[in-house]
Amino acid sequence: MRILAALFLLILVPAPALGVTMDFETYNSFDETVGMFTRLALIFKDDEFKTYFTIFAVVGIVASILYHIRKALTDRGFTDG
Repeated sequence: MRILAALFLLILVPAPALGVTMDFETYNSFDETVGMFTRLALIFKDDEFKTYFTIFAVVGIVASILYHIRKALTDRGFTDG
């Protein structure tokens, strides 16, 4: 029942709210846009960013694994009811 309700809500959510549009729109601010992408490129180029990204990815994967193990070991198992 929860899956059906989630699918129903997903259908009702408009496409822009899902973040599936890949446009970056600005109005008369080309220099600010160039500066933003330049700063973003500098962040992604930094080695510390790669380290933090790796740490957060590993912690997220471990947390997900622990959550699913806990959920599997409870008396409910993987059912939603």
